[in-house]
Amino acid sequence: MSFLLVLAPGDEARIAMWFDQASGEGGENTPLEDVARRCMAAGKATVVAALPGDAAISRVMRLPMKRQRDVVRAAALALDDAQAEVIEDRLIALGTETDGRRLVTALPRSSVAEWLEILDAEGIDPDVVTVDHALLPSTDEDEMVYLALGGREAVMTAEGAFTADHGFVEHVRALMGERQERRIALADAVDANAVPNFRTGALAKRKPLPNLRPFASAAVLALAAGILFLVATLTEGLRYRGASQALVAEAEAAFERAFPGTPVVDLERQIRSRRGRPSLQSTFLPLTAIVAEVIADQNGTRITNMTYQPEGELTAEMTFRSIGDLETFTAKLDGRGVIAEERSAVRSDGDGAFIAQLTLRAS
Repeated sequence: MSFLLVLAPGDEARIAMWFDQASGEGGENTPLEDVARRCMAAGKATVVAALPGDAAISRVMRLPMKRQRDVVRAAALALDDAQAEVIEDRLIALGTETDGRRLVTALPRSSVAEWLEILDAEGIDPDVVTVDHALLPSTDEDEMVYLALGGREAVMTAEGAFTADHGFVEHVRALMGERQERRIALADAVDANAVPNFRTGALAKRKPLPNLRPFASAAVLALAAGILFLVATLTEGLRYRGASQALVAEAEAAFERAFPGTPVVDLERQIRSRRGRPSLQSTFLPLTAIVAEVIADQNGTRITNMTYQPEGELTAEMTFRSIGDLETFTAKLDGRGVIAEERSAVRSDGDGAFIAQLTLRAS
């Protein structure tokens, strides 16, 4: 479920429109601080912030390339021909592939960053940042879909999408001739995972800090063991030899509690070794947990083989229903801090599915 926010141009203190898919509640022209409280109360819902699309360029394109970087490069070249003027330092975001087509949207990086600062000031850290017209479902060449935004409208056609004031939209309708029109409500917005998302690169959603509590007690016990051992070493040979031996025994006991199952052979060397060792353990469980969560949301994607390498990488052979599913899978992993690289060319299994060999590692 998602919590959708449609932001209003020129009014940072209010939300043009919002909808909570979990509760089915929504509203228009609402103070941002009120929506922020509702948003935070939504818990684990995916928060989608739709920026005003008036300055965005959005086109529906056929991009058959397999690699994500090739898709982005081709989309950038196509948008160059569509721009009436240069967008300085633009960001390009891609929607998921549908029937061989996908929505490509460009915005100035500065506008995305400014809206993120405004939302952050209210305690909102959106998972997805897109534009308002990207929330509209795709359509065919004989239909126009639109979402009313007060005196403005977000419009989707078979060729692309745009947001403008009502007068301009009426002019476009006249130029396009007679077409079926379908007005939608925000409740009919497309899935949050399908829209172009500008939260990438330097603007990617902040990742929560890892939970280090499981390692804290072991680290404290190891430090205590080291301190006690040093005290024991200093007092060794002095007249209070009995007290020194007691400290050594206590240090060994603390070490065994910190590292159960590890025999004490040379306590000083073992403490020094562990003190210089990184706290975090193998990345196998975190990586596999993230992969499992992403696959659970993507029907038709499965793992046929997986191997964990000592250097912290997973090699996986996976089956996807389409190239678009593969790109969606790698994009979701990237959003979770996992880099996915193709080890070899993607091949067909002969039944319409695709097989890819990937290397996965933490970024």
